[in-house]
Amino acid sequence: MTSTGDACAAAHPDQARTEVIRLPGGASLWVVRVEGGIRDAHHPALSAARPPSPGTVAVVVDLALAPLVSAAGARALTSLAHDLADDGTDLLVATADEAVGRALAGDDVLTVVPKVAEATAPYAGGPSPAPAHEAAQDRATAPDGKAGTGDLPSTDSGARVSAMAHAGGAAPAGAAARAGRAGMDGSAGADGSADTGRKVTIRSRTGTGPGGGAGDRAVGPGVGVAGGVDGRAGVDDRAGVDDRAGQEGERLRAEVRNLKAEVRNLRAKARTHPLVSRAQGILEERYHLPDDRAAFQLMEASSQRFNVRLRTLATAVVTVPRPRSPHSDWFPGRERRVPPALAFQPGLRAASANSSEVLGAVLRRSMEITEATMGDVRLVDPVTGSLRLEKHQGLDEDFAEFFDRVDYSRTDGAETACAVAARQGTRVTVTDVAADTVFAESAKRALLAAGSRGCHSTPLTAAPGQLLGVVSTHHAHPVQALTATQARTLDEMGAQAGRWLDWYQRTVVLDALEDLHHRGGTWA
Repeated sequence: MTSTGDACAAAHPDQARTEVIRLPGGASLWVVRVEGGIRDAHHPALSAARPPSPGTVAVVVDLALAPLVSAAGARALTSLAHDLADDGTDLLVATADEAVGRALAGDDVLTVVPKVAEATAPYAGGPSPAPAHEAAQDRATAPDGKAGTGDLPSTDSGARVSAMAHAGGAAPAGAAARAGRAGMDGSAGADGSADTGRKVTIRSRTGTGPGGGAGDRAVGPGVGVAGGVDGRAGVDDRAGVDDRAGQEGERLRAEVRNLKAEVRNLRAKARTHPLVSRAQGILEERYHLPDDRAAFQLMEASSQRFNVRLRTLATAVVTVPRPRSPHSDWFPGRERRVPPALAFQPGLRAASANSSEVLGAVLRRSMEITEATMGDVRLVDPVTGSLRLEKHQGLDEDFAEFFDRVDYSRTDGAETACAVAARQGTRVTVTDVAADTVFAESAKRALLAAGSRGCHSTPLTAAPGQLLGVVSTHHAHPVQALTATQARTLDEMGAQAGRWLDWYQRTVVLDALEDLHHRGGTWA
């Protein structure tokens, strides 16, 4: 029997790719994407179908890209289902192949679903919270289905009627008429009804009285006068005040924005300055430089020559073992490797690209694959061991500042999706940020404020266990599991980017270090 797979499935050897799908309420699924046919119990997918951590309620084996499942393979899957059931974990198999489905459905310990996205429904911990605009609409609706007025003052008839009309409810005709008359003559009573039976005295500020001073004018019922002969002066005065207030408000908002930007820049410099200063001190001592300025110029020259970021070069100075002497090669006998291909971005030349270009391409391609409007990519910082934000798109600066560094070593439950992906070395999908328990409350608030309701975090790895970074896409609405094709494309891109980043660190960055070393040797 065969399982539905695409035309290029035969080109992929037997392998298994894994990921975690987190569901509302805190439950998670361990998903195993099968590559190659399952002919017997020795396929890698069967050994990979062991959840790595507690809290996994089910394992999902995705056969969408498996070209075949033999009878022995079906028996192996059924046996796996019994083993997992003994540990209290369900097994679901996602396949659109009816023959495979019938062969597996005979054992009630195993559940067959058409696709991975449909495996999540039985385990979701209740409905997701309604988006903010829906919640606001619900709050504006009274129990009888009519639009409510909330806490609007009962004495403001015009505002009350306007609010009811805006909320979709029809205001009583009498109330609308009274509000209209009150707005015309400015004489609403305490109960909101218009008083049209008395004379109103209005003091004018436009020189209508004797000697050009303020004068009093008596007007009859139903006559509205804003001020002056024709009533325009008071309106103009109020408009001028409103304009000045608006301009002042905008000026203050711009000043706040500028201050925030300055604070962010200062904090960024404060994070980078200790590293650069430490590297300067190492170089100053190693090459007997006259001062730290000479050390900075030494790093700056090599950084520019090899198009390596100064922070990256300073990190290498601090972390790479020192040369044997100032006058010998730093890396004698080093073998130069051919740069790995970047097939996910055909127009990018792997041999001459810099890390910023590659990371930008990784972010753009990830957002295209997942149809996202927001995303970020981060690298492992060799000095601190944290995930350092390198690029982001569609996310504001508050997000960038809050998540500038992410510690993925902590396992106390107060973490992020990218931290879990980094630690486990596999993609993590959070279907609903608002209803998930993986995040620290402060991180959840920052994500929701940035507009992220669902995310996919994919590790960038050079080899199993060799993490270089993580790319995450963020979505304005809760998300479902990725399709098999999306998952494969993201995994292949992550592996290509990881191998290139490893090559870059071992080749281009070391070239820059060697250049710096030779320049520094002239001082020693």
